[in-house]
Amino acid sequence: MAATSCQIEALNFISDWSKWIAAVETGAIALIGAFVPKDGSPLGSAGYCIAVICFVVSILFAAAVLLALPASVQDIGEEEKVFSRVCVVGPLRKTLYWFVAAQFIPFLIGIVFFGMGVALNLIAGARHA
Repeated sequence: MAATSCQIEALNFISDWSKWIAAVETGAIALIGAFVPKDGSPLGSAGYCIAVICFVVSILFAAAVLLALPASVQDIGEEEKVFSRVCVVGPLRKTLYWFVAAQFIPFLIGIVFFGMGVALNLIAGARHA
């Protein structure tokens, strides 16, 4: 069995999505490391820490998605939906949809905490000015 052209295109979209999210998260981690004030709001710093943890978890799931894609291209059935395909990555045996969601949810949570860190540090900076 080999993937159809539509399945390959869908898997390519998932691949691109995973790479872009991982790149954005890597950039966000670099920004946090480079520009976070050391004397900023403690809650803002906590927000940044949680954001970094979420981004790292998301990057790990992005790696799992990318790791699962070559096997998907090789052995997916013609009538099988791409997101319904069961992938085995280490001890996890879940659908591709599960892995993509496990990548995206921490990304969203990380963005929220990143924004919270920025807002709290701006508020703390305005109070000290």
